[in-house]
Amino acid sequence: MGIREIFKAVFARLNSMFAGAAKSDFLPYPQTRAIYKYQVENIILGYLIEGSNNTFAYVSDFKKAMGAAFTDAFGRGYIDGGGDPQEMRQGDSAWLANKKVTERGFIDQLFGRLKSLKKSSKAEDQSQTDYLAEVDAEVDARTEGYANTLDGVYAEGRLRGAGNIMLTFDGDDGEESCKTCRKWKGKRHAASFWIIRGLIPGQPGNQNFECCGYNCHHYLFDDKGEIWAGH
Repeated sequence: MGIREIFKAVFARLNSMFAGAAKSDFLPYPQTRAIYKYQVENIILGYLIEGSNNTFAYVSDFKKAMGAAFTDAFGRGYIDGGGDPQEMRQGDSAWLANKKVTERGFIDQLFGRLKSLKKSSKAEDQSQTDYLAEVDAEVDARTEGYANTLDGVYAEGRLRGAGNIMLTFDGDDGEESCKTCRKWKGKRHAASFWIIRGLIPGQPGNQNFECCGYNCHHYLFDDKGEIWAGH
């Protein structure tokens, strides 16, 4: 199945699910995040300490966990922003479907790298102690990275559910300052303005920012000072 067909299938399932969803169907976001971190940690750790290099079952479990977590995070964000999932616009569910398809590709890439890590440890005759230390570092980094991605999904859902609340772009530049962040810093616009342009901070890999959002610490906040996206 090609990417277009996968997108259509995911999009159709999301539209059907949200159309019949009640607000009580979505867990509080901190709970969803904790569950997803636990799943990611155990899937990656399980693969790295197992003897076989076969990734199929682990990739399948990861994609299933990601799909459920993304749906729950986005739906809960939509509700927390003031929206009703049953009235969600198709453009909103299309964004989520595209995000899921993209993340599936990243998961495939991840396991290619994890497989290489296992092979290199054997080729270098690495001691078990050294290998386990490397595994711990890899698991910690990956787990936090995927949790941060989920934060971005929740924030996107919250903004899309908020309508036209006014939000200001601000925050620290981090390790490097990019011209995109400098351009928008201090600017105040409706949530829809930031959504249409894809300028939601706190989404690692967001190519609408020159820095791709990896090292900066920007956020969107409302007129009361509450942060809606980013960190």
